[in-house]
Amino acid sequence: LRNSGTNTWVSYDEKLLGGEGACSMHLNVWELFKIPDACHDPECYQSEACAEQCRRPELTEAMCPSPFPWRFFKSTREWRPGMLATKSACEEESCYPQPWIPTEEECKTVSHCESHCPYCETDQFWDWEMKKQMVKCSFVSSKTSKPLSEADCKIACDGTFTSSCYFRKDNRSTAAACITDPPTDALGSTTYEKCVGQKALTGASVASANYELLQCSAFTTEQCGWAKETFGQDMACTIHQLQCKNKADCKGAGRCDYEWDDWQIQENGGLCVAPIDFSKDTSYNPHRDFWSECYNLGGEHRSYGCLLYEKKTKDTCTEVGAKWFPSAHSMSKCEVPGYAWKKMSTGGFYSGTMACCVQLRGSKSEGRCEMFTQDENSTSCEHCGGTWMSIFKFRSHGRWMEGSWQKSYKWTARAFEPSNKWVTRIAFEKVTDVWQNLIAAIRAVPAVNFVTCRINPTLDTLVAIAKQTAAQSTLGTVPLLPATASATRMGDYVVEPFDNSVTGTAEIDVQVNLLSSGAVVAENAAGGNATSTAEGSRRQRRLAGTGLSDTLTASCYTVVQNAGRYIGQLVGDCIIFNPSTPLDNPVQVCLPTSPQIPVYGAFNLDCLVTVNSGVYTVAPMTVTKSSDGLSTCASLSASGTYCPGKIFGTGEPDRSAPSGCGSVTAISDTVTTQAAVLKAAGPVSLPGLVKIGETVSSDGFAPQAVYISSSGTVKSVEDFAETAQQITGTNAGGASTTVGTTTTTMDENATTTGDVTTTLDGRESSSTIKLSSSSCLPASITVAALLQLLM
Repeated sequence: LRNSGTNTWVSYDEKLLGGEGACSMHLNVWELFKIPDACHDPECYQSEACAEQCRRPELTEAMCPSPFPWRFFKSTREWRPGMLATKSACEEESCYPQPWIPTEEECKTVSHCESHCPYCETDQFWDWEMKKQMVKCSFVSSKTSKPLSEADCKIACDGTFTSSCYFRKDNRSTAAACITDPPTDALGSTTYEKCVGQKALTGASVASANYELLQCSAFTTEQCGWAKETFGQDMACTIHQLQCKNKADCKGAGRCDYEWDDWQIQENGGLCVAPIDFSKDTSYNPHRDFWSECYNLGGEHRSYGCLLYEKKTKDTCTEVGAKWFPSAHSMSKCEVPGYAWKKMSTGGFYSGTMACCVQLRGSKSEGRCEMFTQDENSTSCEHCGGTWMSIFKFRSHGRWMEGSWQKSYKWTARAFEPSNKWVTRIAFEKVTDVWQNLIAAIRAVPAVNFVTCRINPTLDTLVAIAKQTAAQSTLGTVPLLPATASATRMGDYVVEPFDNSVTGTAEIDVQVNLLSSGAVVAENAAGGNATSTAEGSRRQRRLAGTGLSDTLTASCYTVVQNAGRYIGQLVGDCIIFNPSTPLDNPVQVCLPTSPQIPVYGAFNLDCLVTVNSGVYTVAPMTVTKSSDGLSTCASLSASGTYCPGKIFGTGEPDRSAPSGCGSVTAISDTVTTQAAVLKAAGPVSLPGLVKIGETVSSDGFAPQAVYISSSGTVKSVEDFAETAQQITGTNAGGASTTVGTTTTTMDENATTTGDVTTTLDGRESSSTIKLSSSSCLPASITVAALLQLLM
């Protein structure tokens, strides 16, 4: 469908083809139809001929994509199932006001404001990248996180204010900022990234100051105008109507009704109003034209005076003797006590907004006044029958909603029998949800396996060293879905189920671990045939100038036995195949072979090798090679260890191939000899390591590197040591007593000698600690490998 070049979608409809059901394809006909340019002109729809060419085209058989086998079908009717069609569904309790919330517990957590609140933000706050640029770097007190005082700011600026380090505050001293450049040694390329750190202050009221980003959101709505004027386009602060942050803000949400453009007032920071001049009137004049008078002043008439909309700043407003009312975003700032036109002795007006209304339409709280007088107090207003009220009204519209679990509908029985039959239908939207969730889960498997493969080998290797066993690394987990054949690749390893591998309804997970062929070689060398002293010496000399992998011969990997004879070898790493539950039928597994492993010339038959009680034998199953010839494949169902191998071909029933690995034996001999030399030279100091079953000095329990435990990285040695078992007993000679325990431990710092505990770093302490089985393992594999020989 993507290749058809059209925007299509397919759905299944069980009512098509006489109830047999069919898939239906929906085409976006607007994509197939080029809309004429005239259709974008609203005047086109005034003409029937022009509007006709702009109508949605009808679907035709020619629009069906080819070569798909679709048949053209045009529906003339549509089925719409009933809503709330049963009494139980109708009267079922649900969450109000969000009926899609599924549970009552979740409904109780619903709370939001059905309104917006004013907040100070940068002009393009929705653009995250732009918002990060509209910031300043400032000094704040390290103790209170408040802006520094002017005196402290000057000290922070090295005693002198400059263009890059200065102090600003508003006239009312409600907002202040100590601006500075970010520290020069900070990382990053922008102020947003570099404004971090701390600076020590000498002679200031605070000991130090933090570098902190100054953003528009740090200012209140009353301070926002000052921030806009002070910092200009560097921050572009302005007031925006945003989602209310809390219940208190929601209850205070609303708008101050100035009977003018709210946005324009907000942009200007207020509005200019001149009172009506009655000083020259000696009697009442019902024919006085207030509109013309206000127009001559450059404004419009309002019931409270002349609104001078051309005066957009406080200075231009006061120059003409009018009063500047700051833009208000709360009731306390909108409806201010005090007579609106009361003048100060020094000129100008006081901050009140109250006046006497003699023509009130509606209630005092919600009504609108059509005429205000110039009575200067509430007493004289009431004598004339007026209402003392604010010339501006704050219209509250904040409504805080909290979820309520209740019945939203009431069932009313019909008075006649229903003519329709109720049938059960598939909820296709739920099928879609299940399908999408399944796809998401399947897609997550490779990511989980990848992370496991990258992280686990190191820990698995360290644990294996501690336990003195072969390391087994986790390759991943393969989910086998019912009746699904879908291959899972983990590096070069492939697990591919058949359609009948899982016949039930539950998923089966197969855990796949990796056992290195090198580990098998080491085990075989430790328990296999020994080489002669002369041969060992020759191999030791060869090892001095080459790597271990270069000296491993085919005999090192010859571990496959039959009746006491060695008949084959490994040609790749082994896997440990472990299904969570028994499989109904096998799955095909492909194991890669390694080109670095030398193959004995007489081994020419591919096979799969299994191990039982340390004995490697040929698995009784048919194997094949992958299409590229690099992997050995077979059908597996039972849990076990499986390795790719090669064995003798037919015709050699009594032959036994060479086995044993002198290279590994030579290394073991060299390590053993060197360990004896080191021990004979004197005490061995291995900070951070301790022998199994040994005690550890609490005084010396201080790691020098990274340590890990069975539960992950040990971040706090002190906390880790608190979980250990405290040893208090001593033997008759005064030496520390190691308490008997069945847990295997491996931890840091101490060995017990003489009558005190001597730590590996030379310190002594009579207090010892016996650590638990979750004890630390040092991150050095080489040193850990030598530990058993040295101690």
